[in-house]
Amino acid sequence: MKNALRTALVLLALVTPVGFAQRFYLGAVAGTPLSTQMETVTDSFELGAQLGVNATPSFGVRAAVEGNLPRGEVRLGSLAALFRFYLPLSANALYLGGGADAFLSGVPGSLAELRTAPLGAHAVAGAEFRFGRFGVFAEALPGYVLGRDPSNPSAYYVRARGGVNLHF
Repeated sequence: MKNALRTALVLLALVTPVGFAQRFYLGAVAGTPLSTQMETVTDSFELGAQLGVNATPSFGVRAAVEGNLPRGEVRLGSLAALFRFYLPLSANALYLGGGADAFLSGVPGSLAELRTAPLGAHAVAGAEFRFGRFGVFAEALPGYVLGRDPSNPSAYYVRARGGVNLHF
């Protein structure tokens, strides 16, 4: 496990400058579940942060964490690929995508539990309105907890997120 983590960190260090040479953004996120059948998914209003890299103007990837960040609790980690559709004559965009979620216990330093954390797959539909370097976004994320019985309603979840991005 140590070698895999070390390799991942080295690859991240090598890829980060390439990603930053593209357009990237940092964001503050507020999210809440909309589904009533929650068992695994976070069950309250949470704050988070995200980092996104746009390889092209229409395609990008982002990583996000959510939880009670002032107390150091991380409840949800996610990765997503996004396809942007710009509105005519503006920097405003609608976007669609998909990604994966890892549901964490919230204990500080819980990144080691990623191996055993329940995983989910989600779709993304949202909009971002740009004001210069700042963007305000809102999105819905319907998802499925992997490995659960598809006929069980608790296998599905819907989350809503919104926030502000700073584009570089």
